[in-house]
Amino acid sequence: MYFENDSTGFVVGTFNRIFRTEDGGKSWTPWMERTDNPGELHFYSIRGRNGSLYLTGEQGAVWRLDTATQRIVAVPTPYKGTLFGLVVTDSDAVLAFGMRGSLYRSTDQGRNWEKASLGTPAGITGGVALAGGGVLLTTQAGTVTLSRDGGKTFQPLKTARPMAYFGLAPMDDKRVVLVGAEGIRLESIQ
Repeated sequence: MYFENDSTGFVVGTFNRIFRTEDGGKSWTPWMERTDNPGELHFYSIRGRNGSLYLTGEQGAVWRLDTATQRIVAVPTPYKGTLFGLVVTDSDAVLAFGMRGSLYRSTDQGRNWEKASLGTPAGITGGVALAGGGVLLTTQAGTVTLSRDGGKTFQPLKTARPMAYFGLAPMDDKRVVLVGAEGIRLESIQ
């Protein structure tokens, strides 16, 4: 789910399901006919920033909202596995992540992708953009990594008790909530 403001938002799911609300979730309009997804691949995430909107899914698929046509268009990537999620940074860089430590970065709305590395084969399960260009990513192997350069490079963070992570959310500029196999934890960002 992604809301660009209090009224307008989207929710995505399996088999090309995408719905939009313009009344804060009181009613939803199907957008399936607006997607460039003839195989009805699953959508796994949706994120946006500054008027941009991106989705990730199966088979290395990424889609972007074309604001002129109001269609969700396919954006090819060099990856063929599942992409669980994405992060859109303050500088409008897009990072798509997924299985086997796969991480790709684009700075031109998905026209070109470069492979980035966390140095682990573990699936990347969560990511958030932080104020000032920072990016945090979590993995199934219990690592949390921080980028301070918009997702170009990452360094591991030490956490109190690592666990297999499923996702995360920022609390403020110094703390993050981590969700994983052993519950929910609040950690400091160093």
